[in-house]
Amino acid sequence: MSSPVRAYGLHDLTAPLGAVAFRRDVHGRTFHLFTGEPGDRFDALFGWQDLNSLLSHHRLTPRQLRVVRDGKLIASDEYMVPELTRRQVPWHRLDPGALAAEARSGATLVLSEVDAFHAGVGRLAAAVEHELRERVEVTAYAAWPGAKGYGTHRDDHDVLVLQLGGRKRWRLHGRAAGPAGAALAADGTAGPAVADVVLEPGQVLYLPRGWWHSACAEEGPSLHLTLGVWRPTAADLLGWLGSVLPDDPELDVTAVRDKGPGARAGVLSRLRAALDERLADPAVLETFFAERDAAHPARTAFAFPYAAADGPVASPDPEPDLDAGVRLTATRAVIEESPHGVVLRAGGAARRFDPALRPVLSTLLTGRTVALADLAAHLDGDRAAVRRAVLDLLAAGLLTVETA
Repeated sequence: MSSPVRAYGLHDLTAPLGAVAFRRDVHGRTFHLFTGEPGDRFDALFGWQDLNSLLSHHRLTPRQLRVVRDGKLIASDEYMVPELTRRQVPWHRLDPGALAAEARSGATLVLSEVDAFHAGVGRLAAAVEHELRERVEVTAYAAWPGAKGYGTHRDDHDVLVLQLGGRKRWRLHGRAAGPAGAALAADGTAGPAVADVVLEPGQVLYLPRGWWHSACAEEGPSLHLTLGVWRPTAADLLGWLGSVLPDDPELDVTAVRDKGPGARAGVLSRLRAALDERLADPAVLETFFAERDAAHPARTAFAFPYAAADGPVASPDPEPDLDAGVRLTATRAVIEESPHGVVLRAGGAARRFDPALRPVLSTLLTGRTVALADLAAHLDGDRAAVRRAVLDLLAAGLLTVETA
């Protein structure tokens, strides 16, 4: 069993304000600078050696590693060499010298999906995802003094920026009006700056989606992680409403494709009435969020040999050491009652359990690593029942085994 990884969570990122006040007063509303404890508080999370290791030991694609300079994407063939394996499988080999030359010339290195490559960052992303109940992805940015990366732009998601090394200046322009699909600012689109923030190591900056901003490394080299948080929009809600409307001929818009304005107005009126009926129910948002949570994929984690313990070649004693713990990889699972037991909806699937296992499932839904002995305590020490449930979730990829 590998040594435990220090666990960071939303409370670490939002200090000294705190996670509760962040969700209540800041999340989705306005920018905020979290001063926390400046300096080395994120050193145990990620640093330059971690970046070097990921670049050295992973076969990264041009989609995962990008290089940008002054708002322009550098072609990947400037720093990647396409090659074929012995079995003629294409891949891209990084050229360290060429990548270093791009950095020296003022480019910013952008490494996506860090939470999929790095255990500690993955744990942080899972924790924040669990607390905010929204999809989280992590990107690393490395830049040298003067590097401006993407220029003035806005994102279609919230960001939490963790400054790890160096200093970076952020100019924030607020959520000024602009074309809905615009990502880069045209002249005057972003409006005047409303804040000028210099991030020091150990500090965190939060920006809601849609805020125009630019960033430039000042003292460096600068290294930061950005947690992208995808909150649903009104368009997501309307799309979901469309998916749950009945297949009613009265709502069939294709039936009036070749008909006159009166027929078209009629079907649109009936459609509007059907949507109004749904939206009049205050519980519609609760149902929408529950459906999104249950369908959200579990974070990828493997738990061999335990995940295959019930197979035809299972080992005689596949149960993990009780000093170890298990953690739910589905960060937004939902528990529901049913006539035949309790149902765990997670990762796009539903699994039914004996009602007596509800406290076990509820404990797993906290997102914490829990020792099997503690889970068994909910059932008066019935290790066999807990073992069956744990092995079922392990086999489904919804649990992972790790040190507590």
